[in-house]
Amino acid sequence: MRPSCPSCGTALPLPARPSCPRCELTLTGPWAAELWRVDEQIRHLARYRVELLAALHFAPSEPRGVPVADASRAPREVSRLGARNVLLALGGALLGVAALAFTAISWGSLGMGARALILLTLTAVALGAARPLTRRGLTATAETLAVVGLLLVVLQCYAARAGNVLGLGAVDGPWYAAGAATAVTAGWACYARYAPLRLPAPLAVLAGQTPPLFTLVALDVPEAGAAVALLLLSLANLAVRELLSGPERGAATLLGLLSGLLGTLAAFAVEPRVALPACAAATALGWALRLDAKIAAVTGLAGAAALAFALPDAWSAASPAVAAVLVSAAALALPNAGGRLPPVVVPVAAGTLPVFAVAAVQASLDVFAVLAGPFVHGAPGGFLVATPVVLSLLAAGAWTPYRPATPPLVALAALTAAPSWTTGLALAVSLGLWAALDRSLRVPVAAAATVPPVALWTFAAAPDAGTETLVLAAHLLLGAVVAAAVPRLRNPAVAFAVLSLGGLTAALSLPWLAPHQAAFALLASATAGTAVALWARSTLGEVVAWLLVPVALAMTHDRPGPLALAFALTGLLGLGVATRPGRRRVGWAGVAALGAAWWTFLLTIGVTAVEAYAAPVSAVLLALGLRRAASSWERHGPALAVALVPSLVAAWPGHGPRPLLLALAALAVTLAGVRLRLQAPLLLGGATVLLVAGNAVAPLVTEFLTRVPGWAPVAALGLFTLVVGATYEQRLRDLRRLRTTFTALR
Repeated sequence: MRPSCPSCGTALPLPARPSCPRCELTLTGPWAAELWRVDEQIRHLARYRVELLAALHFAPSEPRGVPVADASRAPREVSRLGARNVLLALGGALLGVAALAFTAISWGSLGMGARALILLTLTAVALGAARPLTRRGLTATAETLAVVGLLLVVLQCYAARAGNVLGLGAVDGPWYAAGAATAVTAGWACYARYAPLRLPAPLAVLAGQTPPLFTLVALDVPEAGAAVALLLLSLANLAVRELLSGPERGAATLLGLLSGLLGTLAAFAVEPRVALPACAAATALGWALRLDAKIAAVTGLAGAAALAFALPDAWSAASPAVAAVLVSAAALALPNAGGRLPPVVVPVAAGTLPVFAVAAVQASLDVFAVLAGPFVHGAPGGFLVATPVVLSLLAAGAWTPYRPATPPLVALAALTAAPSWTTGLALAVSLGLWAALDRSLRVPVAAAATVPPVALWTFAAAPDAGTETLVLAAHLLLGAVVAAAVPRLRNPAVAFAVLSLGGLTAALSLPWLAPHQAAFALLASATAGTAVALWARSTLGEVVAWLLVPVALAMTHDRPGPLALAFALTGLLGLGVATRPGRRRVGWAGVAALGAAWWTFLLTIGVTAVEAYAAPVSAVLLALGLRRAASSWERHGPALAVALVPSLVAAWPGHGPRPLLLALAALAVTLAGVRLRLQAPLLLGGATVLLVAGNAVAPLVTEFLTRVPGWAPVAALGLFTLVVGATYEQRLRDLRRLRTTFTALR
């Protein structure tokens, strides 16, 4: 149908032109596209209107005010074919149950002739109804009756032996089952060939699986023989699959894969563990070459497992890894006509990964023992052989696709091959040179990130204090050299050097000084490291230097005087850093440290009236903050914190009038924040009021909770969760309704 002009209705020529030949309406561009879309919606609504009018004209009249429910538009949860299949399956199942009950229960109440006549008649009717029903188009019913007929045939075989027909009761059970299964399979194959149905052919393939299985039971084959037989049955199904077509081909494929899977599992479960997994690998390879290359993953798994068991047990960690690598390499030798890699190479390699994972797990245990030795036992573990092999294979495999993983793997291999502090020191230097000389993008970063853990292990593995000092000095020199020689690694190198400087300072001072005295040497190292990091513009170095400060403060925790002095030095350091561009916010940390120093000093001299000392400091901070046109947190926050926090700590025991007075003062600050609409007074004052009130009512709440039954809080939590869930569901419903309304409006 040729399109027409939206304005004048003139039929437009083909191919389309940019404008109408009659009214010259522009037909291209975004507005024209929107006009075409609106016209299409109008035509659709017009057709829908005509359909609604026709439905109303031919629909039966309904009482006024009662909405008419259009049953033809009601959603169908089950299709017609699905309902039919359910009914037929249910009917067939009921017939089968009735036949089974008749054969097992009512068999003895009838004579031989009546028994045979009933079963033969039912079987003939069920199997002979295929053609008449197919001619009438009742193919599904015919399929169901055919399945019932097969069940009747099997029941006749059982009944014949149970009734000792022709002396069959004397035949050994497994041999009789194998012979009967063979006869039923042959007869059913003939029936499937001539019956105009699709289901008997796949059932014939299924029946063909039973004679070999019953024969195995009759021969009392051992478990290894059963595994081999299942694998051979899988290959037989593969051969039969190549000769069939249609549904029976799919049945042969499914049953062959199932028998192959069972044979593979049996091969891993029984002895010998070398030959049987190899047979399973060959079977999976045959299926992969003929059906799907992904099945070759089973080949890789079974082949690698078989080869791993064949290797010496002394290489407990390396044998699975070596086996996985060899099997993956052997897959490259498979022929391929296109001149490219065989399609099964990748699945085979993927299948070997679980075997390699076993080696990796065993190696990881050895690695953990070696790495944890200096920290647990004070000395590294013993010499290992298999673990470095596994780690080297991992490093070689990661070199091309995942090169950043190579430096840590190489480091682990070296430490497990020769676990000593000299190896760690040499490795740290080698990794530093690697990071300096490698010109790639991510590998130098990975090598540089591996240096700190190696350095920590080397320090822990050092046998005495002199060696520890030597290790730390070497690390300091390494960080300084890399920071000076490699600009792109200057940030992490400076951080490593600062950390080594702190460790070296502690190692040199602790043997001669008390911990609270050595803390000031560590603070000096932090100050020097901060200065160097600021000069080198190393943000990471600044962070590491500041991490030394809490360590120094912790070393003086039991001495209030040195602790106050340490806080004061920390505050001065923070104020000094705040003078640098971009570091102004560090000044607030310096102010907080100076405040902590002040309050620590007051505690050392036994001051209890903290408000008398807090008020002047708070006034000074408030005056300094008001001079800056910034947020309320910078103008009022420090002053309020200095005024409220010490009083809150002093009032926390809850004795005397101090909690009430503090609550009134905090409430006044909160109201001021509300009046002036400032965040800092509002939040700080409100938080103080809540803390004081919570501390006051905490004993009452505790006493109340001790009297409440244990299920009550759980019930309350459950009710709360239920209300939240109901609210969430209601919101989802509203959102869904809104989407529906929006879609209808569009």
